[in-house]
Amino acid sequence: IVYDLCSGSGCIGLTVAKHCKNATVYLLEKEKNALKYLLKNRIDLELENVVVVHDDLFTVDLALFPEADLILSNPPYINSDEISQLQKEVLFEPTSALDGGNDGLEFYRCLADRWCSKVKHNGFIALECGEEQSSSIIELFYGKYIENNVIFDFNNIDRVVTFGI
Repeated sequence: IVYDLCSGSGCIGLTVAKHCKNATVYLLEKEKNALKYLLKNRIDLELENVVVVHDDLFTVDLALFPEADLILSNPPYINSDEISQLQKEVLFEPTSALDGGNDGLEFYRCLADRWCSKVKHNGFIALECGEEQSSSIIELFYGKYIENNVIFDFNNIDRVVTFGI
């Protein structure tokens, strides 16, 4: 079982579903516009091992979800007051896909507080993050993981935080 939370158009979760036919991949997306693209992409890829959930990460009933082996997410992580200063290429994205709250960590708090409990023992979490956010995210997950790791991009900027549960 794999969760792609804040799945947007489904790029991450649908790729996993396409390459891991034995996995059931749950894609959770709140925004109707993104959901339209997610559903179209699922149909175009002819994937049967996907469950699309139109709901909110913060309020969805977690009892509806089985325990996961893997949680993946590229949540909104830009500080609210920095959005207007982003490159114009980024601003084609809807604000809801960018805005991570006052400190950019709102979604990570939810993931740590609500969703960690849905990961099986020996499971794994991988989260995209913004520049210089990895240490704060690791602090939010403190006590919930066995190990953590930060993956840096080609410019040596922290880009993904992983947790072994």
